[in-house]
Amino acid sequence: MEALWQDLSTRQQAGRLGKDEEKFFKKLVKVLGYLSADPRHNSLSSHEISDLSR
Repeated sequence: MEALWQDLSTRQQAGRLGKDEEKFFKKLVKVLGYLSADPRHNSLSSHEISDLSR
């Protein structure tokens, strides 16, 4: 995870992320912000996946 973060943040600062990678990076930053502020934040709730619940 650390290697992924380093790669994305370095390439983002250099402006070399693709469109999909840029979206992913923004979502990752947002989620990490929620986790650091409140690990029980509503936006971190996941939906039940029926195939895994069986």
